Parts: sequence; structure tokens; C-alpha cells
Amino acid sequence: MRSQIRNIVIECPDPEALSAFYAELLDMYTLRKPPDWTVIGRDGELPRLAFDRADDYRPPRWLDPDHPRQLHLDVTVPDRAAAERWLSGSGATRLPEDIGAGRHVWADPAGHPFGLREDPSHPPRIESVVLDSADHVALASFYARLLDLPKVGQESDDWTTIGTSEGPRLRFARVAVHRQPRWPDPAYPQQMHLDLQFDAQDAATERAERLGASRLPAMGGDAPVYADPAGHPFCVCPMYTPIIQQMFLDAWTPWLATLDSIDPAATRSPGVCGDWTIHDVVGHVQANARFRLAHLRGAFTGRAPTQEEVDGERAPWPDGVGYTADARNAAIRDAGVGLSWQQLLDEAAWIRDQTVEWLEQLDERLLDVNVGWVEFWEPPFRDDPNTIEDLMVRRTRELPSAKDPLPVWRFVQPDEPDNHLTEHLDQIHAWLVTSGDTA
Repeated sequence: MRSQIRNIVIECPDPEALSAFYAELLDMYTLRKPPDWTVIGRDGELPRLAFDRADDYRPPRWLDPDHPRQLHLDVTVPDRAAAERWLSGSGATRLPEDIGAGRHVWADPAGHPFGLREDPSHPPRIESVVLDSADHVALASFYARLLDLPKVGQESDDWTTIGTSEGPRLRFARVAVHRQPRWPDPAYPQQMHLDLQFDAQDAATERAERLGASRLPAMGGDAPVYADPAGHPFCVCPMYTPIIQQMFLDAWTPWLATLDSIDPAATRSPGVCGDWTIHDVVGHVQANARFRLAHLRGAFTGRAPTQEEVDGERAPWPDGVGYTADARNAAIRDAGVGLSWQQLLDEAAWIRDQTVEWLEQLDERLLDVNVGWVEFWEPPFRDDPNTIEDLMVRRTRELPSAKDPLPVWRFVQPDEPDNHLTEHLDQIHAWLVTSGDTA
């Protein structure tokens, strides 16, 4: 069973402020922001850092058993002296105790302690997540068996470590008095928790319970929440690619079914949307879907799509048009007027199959990468179709001016960002009922 740490979730009174602190420290950037959720990270890398608002926040106090830290991060930076100069003016506090392996201890502006070590061979990174407990060996064994992770190095009376070279390791510290969290009781706060991701969610929950995890009450999320044997909460999350594929299919399948049921003779009568015919509306939706998929692929390969990938069997879109939304829609309509109904049916199936295939090939970790449109109707974006500059969709980290950024998992959906498939499908159904040619 494949597993990974998707998120390290940190409780705090001000998620936006604390996320900005860690984004600067770790050279990360915002992936999601309110009103959705505050998440920072890097393209294609896990884990991300997520921030939960706690209105009754109770900060930890380093080495105080009555205000335990529960979990903390060990961070490495290329230049610790430079990082500590920045930390001193950023609201962080240097704590007097140091820990092994040359780590200084700091508290972030919300009071969470973290270890800081210099490693010039890597960019800033989370080296490990440390979990406290009264029995570090037993807790390490629980997570090693849950996540199929090997032990690393020698076990000591106070420490043990599991993990691989990919991503942060899990370290387990023995504390003489461990005051277990009692999530969601604010008097016994979790401080942090892990979102663990599995490619077999049901099997993972069964394994967690068999190993001694306790199911906790749901608090609004869509993943089951458990407490490990030391009381630390964790979420059991699925891999999201199959879910995103199903979301796409749930929208696209009714579209295909409706198209298959329509008499081709009815597709050239105006009145579905203004003077547009069913043929016009279908061509409009599918041209946008095809266009978006072609350029979304290009954003991750660095290769501008070919005219065939963008236009299919349509006539090429004209150059030199000052495209307003209406002018662009008219150009799409004119480009597709010569397509037969069967060509549109074949294209609908092609878009479905190609989108599902692309999602299967895309690294799960890239689903949250933000992408957006660029201003592509002006030079140089249409001057040379063989250059990266011709890509209409760009990762917003690479091109901050990209418009209306959305994560990939939303951008690929038929109703996002501007294709409104469901609206057009409703128009087609309404016209068919009115005309007496029901689908």
C-alpha cells in the first residue's frame, strides 16, 4: 500500500500571518488561501504546510509538560546565520535549549518550537517531523507498520527514527511526562497533526484500527480522523487523482449521453442560446475543453501544443483579431461550422479519454499546482507557435501575471474556469423539450 505525508497541519490564531512566516523561512508559496484553506508548499513536492485557525488557541511551551508541544518540525537551511538574523526580526523567539545534531531551537510567532540546522547542500526544507510520547519505541513501531517505513539509524533511550530518503522522516522523542492531546478539546490541544495519504483508503483505516488507532469524531473534513496510541490526531486521506477523474466524468458523461440521443437533423436549428444551434453550442463547449486541455498539457511539458492538438478538425482560428469574449466566441463558432455532427460526437469521446489519460499520467503531487491564462492574443504569444511563450496556460509560480489562477484539479473540470458545461447542457435540454425533440 502506497502512502505519503500530504500535509502537516499547524494550529494557530492567525493562519495567514503564520503561513507567510513559514513561506519565507522555507522558500514556499501559497497554494490555497481563504476562504478555502491556507496551504503553502512547492510545485510537485510533499508535504505541504497547512494552517488551521484555532480561536481558543493554547500555545505550547518548550519543555513544559503542562503545555506540551506534541509535534514539532526540524528544519534545515543553507545558511543558518542568515536565517537567524531574519528570524530575529520576524516575530520568532530563540529558545535557550539546543538539541542534538547542531540544531538550534526557535519558536515561531505562534509559539510552536522548531529545530534549525544548517545544510548547505539543500535549499530550505523540512528535515523531519518529531512526535512526543511516553513510549517512543512503541509509537515508532505504530507508524512504521502503518506507513511501511523502515527504521533509520540506531535507536536510543530517547529517540528513534523511521523514513526514507524521500521527504521528511518521522522522529520519535520520549518525554518523561506526556500529556496526551484530546482532540478536539481545546484544553488538550493537538498543536499539529498529519494528513496521511494512501492509495487504498479503506485498507489504511482497517490497518490503523488493527494497530491500535482510535477513531475520532468528524469535524467537517472529508477524511476520517484517528488518534495514534499517544493521542496525536491524524487524517487518513485518499489519493485524489481517481476522485478528480470521477468528478470530470460525472460532468462529461451526461454531456456524451445527451449528444448521443439527439437526432442530427435537429442540431442545425437556431434558438438554443440566442441564434445559436445545438451544433454551435456543442462546438463552443468542446473547442474550449480541447483548447484548455492542450495548453494545460503544455504547461507541464514546456512544449507549446500543435494546431491539431488545439483545433482538431476545425479551421484555424484567425490571427489579428482584437478578441473580446464575444469576438472570441464568434471565432470559435465560425471555425467549427464545417464539422459534421459525427465529428463532434467523436471529439466529445476523444476529450473524455484524453483528459482521463492525462490525469492518470500526472503526478498526484501536481494536482494543487496553480495555473492560469496569460494574455495570449498579443505578440509575442502568437508569433512563434514552437516556443514556450505561446503557451496559453502557465503555472502561476513561473508567470505570476497569469490570470484567474486555479489549481489543476479545478482547472481541468468541465465547468471551470469559464466553460460552464452544465449551463449549456441545461440550455440544450430546455430547447429539446420546447421543440418537442426530447433527449
